[in-house]
Amino acid sequence: RSGRIGARPRPAIVRRMPATVTLQISGMTCGGCVRHVKQALADVPGIASVEVELTSGRAVVHGQALSTDALVAAVVEAGYQAQPVA
Repeated sequence: RSGRIGARPRPAIVRRMPATVTLQISGMTCGGCVRHVKQALADVPGIASVEVELTSGRAVVHGQALSTDALVAAVVEAGYQAQPVA
């Protein structure tokens, strides 16, 4: 019972749900760009895998509790533009 004096509250259970985020990347012109974007995204915490396609300009990121803002910021910091795909 949590109403007792001195009782400690139970810690909240946080479940990290698998997530997938797709980004439209602009500014990639070659395989080197693809590797650069892929590495920038892979360095974001929570990433399980990253797929980047030059022809479509899309990156698909799989992981746990992903932050779209953090993913976009990583791509921008790498020198490219990114926006989430709905």
